Amino acid sequence: MLFSLRKLPAPTIIEELSYENIVERKLGRIKELLLQKGISYEPSEADDLMTLIEADAYDEMLLRASLNARIRQLFLAYATGSNLDHIGTTRFGIERLEGKKPTATVRFTLSAPQTSDTIISSGLMLGDGDQTSHILAPVIIRSGETSSDGVAVLDSYVRESSVKTETILTPIPWVVSVSQVTSFSGGAEHEDDDRYRERIWLGRERKSTAGSEAAYIYYAKSADVRVKEVSIQNGGGGIVNVAVIGEDFITPVDMIAQVADTLNGERVRPLSDTVNVFPAGVIDVRIRATLFADNIELVDIESIKKRFVAYEGVFGIKLTVPKIYDLLGDKHIVDIALDTPAYAIAADWNEVLRFSYQLNVEAAP
Repeated sequence: MLFSLRKLPAPTIIEELSYENIVERKLGRIKELLLQKGISYEPSEADDLMTLIEADAYDEMLLRASLNARIRQLFLAYATGSNLDHIGTTRFGIERLEGKKPTATVRFTLSAPQTSDTIISSGLMLGDGDQTSHILAPVIIRSGETSSDGVAVLDSYVRESSVKTETILTPIPWVVSVSQVTSFSGGAEHEDDDRYRERIWLGRERKSTAGSEAAYIYYAKSADVRVKEVSIQNGGGGIVNVAVIGEDFITPVDMIAQVADTLNGERVRPLSDTVNVFPAGVIDVRIRATLFADNIELVDIESIKKRFVAYEGVFGIKLTVPKIYDLLGDKHIVDIALDTPAYAIAADWNEVLRFSYQLNVEAAP
C-alpha cells in the first residue's frame, strides 16, 4: 500500500496517561513530605487533603493531554488544519489545493431586440444579496435576438449550491435581465486533511525521473481537487494507463482533461511515456439478503452497510461471497440467506464497486 502512514506506531514522545498513576505519585510525595515533619498520613474518603490531591492530579492530566495533542501536531501522520499546511508547505513544498468553484448556466434577456450584437463581458458580477458569481466568458446576444446563455462561476469553494444569483451587480448600458437555468454544480471544497496528507506522502516521488506509480498518483491528485482515487497500469512499451474517479462516482469530462494535461506535461511525464487517462468503470453490486436475528430490534442495518464502505470506490478490489457473509454478520444474527451476489465480484485495475442494498431482518426460527 502506497499510503502507509497509518501503519506507523505511535511516537514514544507521546505519553500514555493514567489518572490513577498521577494520583498515586502525588499521594506518595505528600506522605514523604509529611513524614519528614513527623506526621504519618493515611488518606480517607472524607479527607480534604485527598480531595485537593485528586483535583491537582486531574489538572495535571489535562495539561499532559494538551501537551500530547500539541506534540501530535508536529507529525505528518497526525497534524490537522493549519499545522498540516505548515508541514506540507515548509517541509515538503506542497500546498493544500484550494478547491474548485461550481458553475451554472444563466440566461441573459434583453427587453427588446437590438440592431447589432450585444456583448456581455466576462467577469460581470451577479448576486443574490448574500453570495456572488461572475460570468466565465463573454456572452453574445446576436442582433435581432433577445437572449443568450452563458456560464456563471459561484465565488465560493463548494461542491454544489442551490443559490440563484439573478441580480446584475456590474453596471451595464442595456436593459437586460438574468435568470439561472441550472443550479451550481461541479465544484469542490478545499482539500481536506486526509487527502492533503496523502498527497504530501506521495509527493516524495514527484521528482522521480522514472515515472513511478506513486509519482503519477501524486500528480493526478494534484491536478484537480475533485479526483478521489487513481489507478495506474503499465500498458507496456512506454504506455501508462491512468484511471480516475471523482466524488459520488462522478467523473466530469473537464476533470479528465485537466488530469491528462497535467500528466502529459513536460515536468511530469518522462519522455519515453505515453499517458492515457480514462474515467473509472463502475460495477454496481446489489446486496440482497435476509438476516435472521435472535432479537430484531438490536440489529443495526446502517452499521452493517458501513462495513462495505472500505470496499466501495476502490480500484481493483475483490469481494468474495464468504467475505460478504462476514460483513453481513452480527452478534444478533444467527443465519443469513444471501440472494445476490451469488459469486465473487472482482473489479479490474480501472474499475470500482458501488453497492446498493435490500436487507430484510426476520426473527430466527
